[in-house]
Amino acid sequence: MNLNAVRRYWWAGYIVLYAILFYPLQNPNASGSAQIRLLLSFFAVLGGFFLTWTAYPDLRLSSIKNIVPFAKKHPAPLVALSFGFWAVFSSLFSKIPIVGLLGGLDSNIDSAFGTVLLSFIFFLVYFEVIRDRKIEDSLILVMRYLLIVFIVLAIIEVILRKSFLIPSALVSDLPVLNFGSNGHLAGFLILLTGGFFSFLTSSFQNTLFLLLISSFTIGLAFSKAPYASFAATSFFFALNKKVKIALASAIVIAIGAVLGFGFIFLVNQAFKRDLVEPVQYQGRVILYKIALKGILAQPILGYGGPQFQYNWTRFTTKNELVEFFNDFYLLKYVNTIRDQNTGIEMFQVQDKDNNLSFTTPGMWKAHNQFLDISLMWGLIGLILYIVLLCFSLKNLFNFNFFALAIFAYMVWNLFWYMEIEAEGIFFVILAVSCVYNKNSRNNSVSGE
Repeated sequence: MNLNAVRRYWWAGYIVLYAILFYPLQNPNASGSAQIRLLLSFFAVLGGFFLTWTAYPDLRLSSIKNIVPFAKKHPAPLVALSFGFWAVFSSLFSKIPIVGLLGGLDSNIDSAFGTVLLSFIFFLVYFEVIRDRKIEDSLILVMRYLLIVFIVLAIIEVILRKSFLIPSALVSDLPVLNFGSNGHLAGFLILLTGGFFSFLTSSFQNTLFLLLISSFTIGLAFSKAPYASFAATSFFFALNKKVKIALASAIVIAIGAVLGFGFIFLVNQAFKRDLVEPVQYQGRVILYKIALKGILAQPILGYGGPQFQYNWTRFTTKNELVEFFNDFYLLKYVNTIRDQNTGIEMFQVQDKDNNLSFTTPGMWKAHNQFLDISLMWGLIGLILYIVLLCFSLKNLFNFNFFALAIFAYMVWNLFWYMEIEAEGIFFVILAVSCVYNKNSRNNSVSGE
């Protein structure tokens, strides 16, 4: 077996498997979806350590004496490891350490264990790209094909008015594919699409077409936040005196959005309400207020992984709960009941037909990645995370493929949280983008 070939395509293969995995439940956003991706990431890390170790035969335990000069030259992987191990530290001092370390029922990927795995992925990918810069070509190629495949399948789902994988999905849920919601799919498409803005400098017309169909598909998902990512990326090109690229991309994306929204209007008239009424926007404001109160109450260590979801009602008023359930669930909040044995809160709600029922929102998220990181791992965790992003985003001015992907996705993350279906892929892309410096070569796929 040619280990060099395996090394070159190891992380490209990981991205493909991570993207296509599906846990066969009615709700793919349930715990199983996180668990199978954690399992994949675990074995990817084990294999990655073997491949990296064998690529550096002179590496010994005695090499640790070189860690200081290494850290000066390559600080990013050490910051990534610090982020992972800080998550462990935060969890150990949390209210329920086992939940912080291993995760809750709905969000295992938000555990310290999951965060450590992601930090190891960053570490290993970084070293492999230093050793073999052609790995980037395999990653870009895989991302291109994944983007095209997901776009085609999403369009087919909408046309057929039926989900391929989730029998319970309504027409208004489509396209959903193997994601928790059409909003998650839209965010994933942003992560895959953002980097291709870099090809506008070398393959103008083909890239514009790719942006057009991606924008159209995101319009089908009826998600508005991704267009903030598109707008910010186009504006970045304008700031860097590439006005033609900025205008062309903005126009093409706008056309795709109009076509996508227009087409989905024909499929389901109920979508009109979601666009013209400020329901989701009001809901975001409530979430942000709750998150900020939670951060101020426990700023340094955070709550330890997903544990804020068991505490968030401490920071709400009855009026905010009324708005919360109306905005996100179209239900009327009536009362809160706490189970004396488990401590779990149940909310009594009323639907439009005045039927009473009990519910408990599962995975609570602030719908802003920076707020969510602060709630999970505290402000120190947030600082480490932002430092990693800075290592990446400093390469934006090279129009680096991977840095542009991170930039576009992080704009989207201002209004959403990082979904389970993209987190592992995000850390691979983040690691590659951090390798580059001002002398890095312009990224291109072979034959482009």
